[in-house]
Amino acid sequence: MTFGVHYSWFVVFQFYVCVHLVEAILATTNAHSGGHKERRTNIFANSRLFSKEFRDRYMYLYDISKLARYEVTRRLSQKRLDEAEKCFSYILDFAKDSHGIEITLLSPVIPSTGSPTASEVDLTP
Repeated sequence: MTFGVHYSWFVVFQFYVCVHLVEAILATTNAHSGGHKERRTNIFANSRLFSKEFRDRYMYLYDISKLARYEVTRRLSQKRLDEAEKCFSYILDFAKDSHGIEITLLSPVIPSTGSPTASEVDLTP
């Protein structure tokens, strides 16, 4: 199944995968967030759990996903999409390497042709 949407919307998917990773990391300390604002506070308050680079990349995805969601008449540039992909990859690697939390994307995230495909995500600690 493919989505008939512009790639800009894919950063929303990437961001929400990262939201679940953040919550999985916070859960290791019995902390949870009630929303985006509280999650941001938790990320910045827990430098032991989240590096500066993680925080910067998470906030980039947060900001760019807001653009994709709420400024739908503007398409994101390829440069921004590429940067979002780098941020997403970094966050996946950070969660795995620093906290042993790994996700498995069960189908291709972005195939070489066409729009992004629907993917199932397994958040197995």
